[in-house]
Amino acid sequence: MPAPPEPEIKLRTMESDIKSVEEGGGAEPQPIKLTPETALPAATPPAADEVALSEEPPSRLGAVIKGLIFLIILIAIAWALYAYVWPLIFVPAPEEEISGEILPSPSPTTPPPAGGPRSTLPVSAFGSPGERTTQLTVSTLDLLSVLTSLQNEASRTPGDGNVKELTILNNAGQPLTFVQFITILLPEVSANLAPVLTDNFEPNFTAYLYYDQNGVWPGYIVKKKAGATIDTVTLNDRLALLETSSFANLFLIPPGEPQGFRTGTAKNQYTDRYNPHTAPGASFNYGIFNSYLIINTSFDGLLAALQLLGL
Repeated sequence: MPAPPEPEIKLRTMESDIKSVEEGGGAEPQPIKLTPETALPAATPPAADEVALSEEPPSRLGAVIKGLIFLIILIAIAWALYAYVWPLIFVPAPEEEISGEILPSPSPTTPPPAGGPRSTLPVSAFGSPGERTTQLTVSTLDLLSVLTSLQNEASRTPGDGNVKELTILNNAGQPLTFVQFITILLPEVSANLAPVLTDNFEPNFTAYLYYDQNGVWPGYIVKKKAGATIDTVTLNDRLALLETSSFANLFLIPPGEPQGFRTGTAKNQYTDRYNPHTAPGASFNYGIFNSYLIINTSFDGLLAALQLLGL
């Protein structure tokens, strides 16, 4: 069935009235007839470029800039934490190793004695560590001062065994050489024997005190140099000068009357020269024992020294 016709719509406007008057020769204006197609003006569609503009997504450039600013802020915060906060929280421990080797603890140092620095102490002929030897300082290098120092030390008994090892020092803390020391006690040997001792024996020497029921008996040991070239006959001939010296100076107590020099043996293998005295235990002895020259005031003290030397 066909649709019913659209109702006719009459509309008057100022424009239509003017137009009707003009067309009717001044007659009463008539309303104009409108159809649905002419009733309302058609809506104008928006331009294509306007639609595109309204639908365009927000710009990406602003987001990129904001991201870069945020990243820079994060880096600045991280650097500040590392530079200023981290060292306060984690204090590094002191380094104790260098190239895999643990550093040793510093050893305590002994201040030098008055009058100058102390040189290295001589090596003990007995192989004793330095702390087991007694350091004996001689105030002046003369016979009275040396004997007084030895007698004072002899009054102090050894802490272990019956032998006390000594290191003889001058008042500057320097060890005396064997030639310096022996020529104080036996000044007669300074002219002829001292040069032989200097050329063929080490400057360092071992002094010791031997204790027994009869008293305290000093002894002295010096080692022959490795490159010494003196022959045995010449050496023994020069050492014989000891027999005409004032060897009584070596004793700390009066030894009594000397009984004359004799040739003897020690431990059935070493030849020595000795002179017994009337005081019990007193005997002046000297000789070459292996590579050592030993001069002492007691035969028992000589045997004790040979034992300590391992001879």
